[in-house]
Amino acid sequence: MSIKKLTEDNNFPKRLSFLIKKRLGITQASFCKNIGITTGYLSMIISGKRGPSADLIAGIYLNYSEHMTWLLTGKEATSDLSNDTKVVIKHQNLVKNFKNPERGLCWNERLIDIEDASEDLCEKVDIYLRGVHDAAKVMKDTKLGNYSAPSSGATDTMSNRKKPKLPKGAKKNGTSG
Repeated sequence: MSIKKLTEDNNFPKRLSFLIKKRLGITQASFCKNIGITTGYLSMIISGKRGPSADLIAGIYLNYSEHMTWLLTGKEATSDLSNDTKVVIKHQNLVKNFKNPERGLCWNERLIDIEDASEDLCEKVDIYLRGVHDAAKVMKDTKLGNYSAPSSGATDTMSNRKKPKLPKGAKKNGTSG
């Protein structure tokens, strides 16, 4: 069977190798014994010289079915995953979408520090980020020629937002008392 017909991409051999070494943490020999194939055949699949047989696919399904969707598509079968795992996968995909993934990772780490420091600070940062996000969206839409100013009578989304809470004892003019 051709790898192209079996998978959404040509990465089945790489994912199979990763499955054995990293996800299952077993040797290729143990994997072959569990599946019922020879190590030579597995080597040819991983090197891309041979496509996976029906016996291999059936063996993986019978022994490691929780990994089948990922193995064939590169995507997790989210219906089988816990909510925490779904959130982790979503975050991984978000970070991958950054033009600079290292920046996305760094920002996530900073947000975690902010959340750990104070719920009040976290709420303020959330309000600030929503405002910056709205401004960035307008800038992007304007650049693409998709932006039109709101008509009179349109609701101002900024005025509908939750106002940040002042720390205890602080007054609006910035002094405490």
